[in-house]
Amino acid sequence: MLAKVFQKSYKGKPVEANILLFGKDIQVCLTGGDQAHIGAVAIGIPRKSLSSDGMVSSSASVICVTGHKEDILARRISLVLAAEFAVTVASSVGLHIDKANSEDIAELEQITENILAEIIVYLQNVYHNQLIKGRSTKCKNTFCASL
Repeated sequence: MLAKVFQKSYKGKPVEANILLFGKDIQVCLTGGDQAHIGAVAIGIPRKSLSSDGMVSSSASVICVTGHKEDILARRISLVLAAEFAVTVASSVGLHIDKANSEDIAELEQITENILAEIIVYLQNVYHNQLIKGRSTKCKNTFCASL
């Protein structure tokens, strides 16, 4: 099992993504702000693209705690990583800023996108190294497919 933490901050409060690799599958836990919690969870499953272009896409199932709005972020993380790496991805998100306004929400969405980009670069290197060392028999992500 491989673990990695990605850290940012917003208004002096931590925003942290913990990722775990279980075999080839990925778990992401994104929390932060004034109080870490679970606001939503999503699971992304890779599938063939419906556009018949041979690409890998993904589908997601989401559960959101009543009154929370993290479902969009959990879904995005799971869909993007499942499609990029052709693996099952589970994500949980809980970001809370007291008296958050639309600007706060937009900033947290952007921070999430930045963290997601960092996770992709990190995992591209992890999966690439596993492919080269022969520990992975099949690498379907777009990065490894170009090798």
